[in-house]
Amino acid sequence: MPELVHTETDEQGITYNLFIQPDDLSVRGNAVVSGDAAFDRKTENEILERLADGDIWAWADVECQAEYKGFTGSDYLGACSYRNTEQFVRPGDYWDDMKAESKRELLARLQRAKVALESLS
Repeated sequence: MPELVHTETDEQGITYNLFIQPDDLSVRGNAVVSGDAAFDRKTENEILERLADGDIWAWADVECQAEYKGFTGSDYLGACSYRNTEQFVRPGDYWDDMKAESKRELLARLQRAKVALESLS
């Protein structure tokens, strides 16, 4: 079950929720492909150790959900390995991209709802 780990609201009143859950994609062969097998194995082992210690941010699947008056739009990103929520939501990284994409989906859904409502009038 996804866990809500961060919420923020923009100047338009759109709320962005960040949900996290364990990623079921194998760490081995997917965490890093640097060309240095020893480095890759070390990095994978570190991620697996963090997972064994219960650190969900070691290897996570995240969802950004934009919500406005009951309507939502979402964007997803898997195979995430971060220290914590604060590192993930820092400005200029994936979080900004995910908010923009989930807002685009939200606005598209609102537009479709508007068209459907107008067709009933």
